[in-house]
Amino acid sequence: MTNLHNSSAFAIANDPVFAHECTVEHVWSIVSYHQTSFTELEQQFAAMPDSELKTELEKVPFRQHIIDSTPIHALRVKTERML
Repeated sequence: MTNLHNSSAFAIANDPVFAHECTVEHVWSIVSYHQTSFTELEQQFAAMPDSELKTELEKVPFRQHIIDSTPIHALRVKTERML
């Protein structure tokens, strides 16, 4: 019986179409995870009772920081610099 991991590694190394599809799926998984986490964070923030803390937190550019820290965004920035 063949080892599935070795078969996948072989296919990735020798089949550029399969390797590309794996990369695309991997990136979409990352993006989906970050979007879900970001949505949950925004919902938690919106559910916070109005307070001095919430007022101060609204001044922090957390949304932009999260967007800038997302791996897919970092790849886009790196690609733009290369171009």
